[in-house]
Amino acid sequence: MLIAIDGIDGVGKGTQSKLLYNSLKDRGFKSALISFPQYNSFFGKMVGEYLNGNYGGINDIDPKLTSLLYALDRKLYFENNNIADLDIIISDRYVPSNLSHQGVKVKKNHEGFFTWIESLEYEINKIPKPDIVFILDASVEKAIYNVSQKKKREYTELSHDIHESDYHYLDKVRKLFIELTKRDNYFLINCEQDNEMLPIDKIFQSIINIVNEYIDE
Repeated sequence: MLIAIDGIDGVGKGTQSKLLYNSLKDRGFKSALISFPQYNSFFGKMVGEYLNGNYGGINDIDPKLTSLLYALDRKLYFENNNIADLDIIISDRYVPSNLSHQGVKVKKNHEGFFTWIESLEYEINKIPKPDIVFILDASVEKAIYNVSQKKKREYTELSHDIHESDYHYLDKVRKLFIELTKRDNYFLINCEQDNEMLPIDKIFQSIINIVNEYIDE
């Protein structure tokens, strides 16, 4: 089983991924926790350079070319890591990030672009499809604030990378993430109430309740 935890930056994907991994591991499942991009990989380093603004602004590169960097980073991971003996893989960011972050750059025919990305990732690169996708959601204002509280990241000296620093871009990405939750096996997890982030354990309870339904089937 592959579980993807996604959403805009600053909504707690890393925290919830670790909680889910530890919970399932403690219950005896052979589990792995991965995070994309892999900033120390060949293509992950290029993603870091892109996010740092080395190649220009968000809209200076064709979204298909940017999508390739993220997709090839995932392909490289699965080519070099044996997952056959694992029960569950938890991925902090996955293909839905490519769909949303690059999809907003396409003015027309989002579905056509989604089809292109999914064909690239799942059919050409042959990475596994997720069984469950959680989209964590919070307001852009709260997400940007949460990013500002993060420690220095390895891929950038900036407090906010080119995605995180553009409010209007993140707002569009958030809406596209929410749109994706109309798909089967996608679940929207609300992480904010009354302009405050919900307690971490309350968010996790919403996630684990759904995971348990799949495990018990």
